[in-house]
Amino acid sequence: MLSLNDPVVQYLPFFEVKYPSDTSKQVTILHLLNHTSGLPDPSMFTFIHWIHHEEDPPVNQTGFIKKVLPDYSKLKFEPGERAEYSNIGYMVLGAIIEKIAGMTYEDYVRQNVLRPLGMNHTDFVYMKETESDEAAGTHPTINFMTPMLWFMGGSYIRELDRRHLWMKRVYTDQTPSTGLIGSVTDAAKLASAYLNGGVLHGRRILSQETITTMTYGGQTRSENEDSLNYRRQGICWQIYGKSGRWVLTHDGGGPGFYMKIQLYPDEHLGFILFTNDATCEAWKITNLAATLKW
Repeated sequence: MLSLNDPVVQYLPFFEVKYPSDTSKQVTILHLLNHTSGLPDPSMFTFIHWIHHEEDPPVNQTGFIKKVLPDYSKLKFEPGERAEYSNIGYMVLGAIIEKIAGMTYEDYVRQNVLRPLGMNHTDFVYMKETESDEAAGTHPTINFMTPMLWFMGGSYIRELDRRHLWMKRVYTDQTPSTGLIGSVTDAAKLASAYLNGGVLHGRRILSQETITTMTYGGQTRSENEDSLNYRRQGICWQIYGKSGRWVLTHDGGGPGFYMKIQLYPDEHLGFILFTNDATCEAWKITNLAATLKW
């Protein structure tokens, strides 16, 4: 049975990394989940290259991480020493899922998360059923990243007006870390299941033990934190103490899109924001919503 403390190389023999010392601990599944592996994160320039057109063939996820891993194989610090966000780590986790499940990462998520929760408007590809509600990704015309988008991703831009670049449909090459396409109402089902101990409408996707571990365990504490205000890295979640309130949050997005999930598990409260503007300061909106009485 898979354990959070299992070494990654136990499942992926190609996971060859350069450790800081001869006495370094091996990178484990938990190190990947809470971003303490020491694996570096690709630059924004790289992410712009890691997308493809709708008509291009899908990317084999295990093959892709196996190909790019050598460029990110030198660990920045000892595993478990501190937390630094790494999309590479979650790409490796996707390959572990494919190895154990014997199916693609995308099909595993469809069968074990999307279908059980009735998330019928979410997938890794654009669906015919959701075309009428589809939003086009945008980026401000006047922005420091705009020249880079034109230079490096011009073929993904559909049109331009005075205020925005409008994006064509694009897919990311790295689905485990940022590949889902869907609706805010579907994301609300996922959040509701999480807040309800892993169950929604009688369908379980995670055990109560797993939810408890993700919510309260596996955290890397920040330096000089106090009991009421802090920022920690947990399993998947960024965890905050804000004036005594316990907050789980995560951002995400892709070319022309941005989203934020913010949960208050002890209050059974959550906020989800999707926007088709990658520059939106979503945290201001969710923080404001959290000050209201619900």
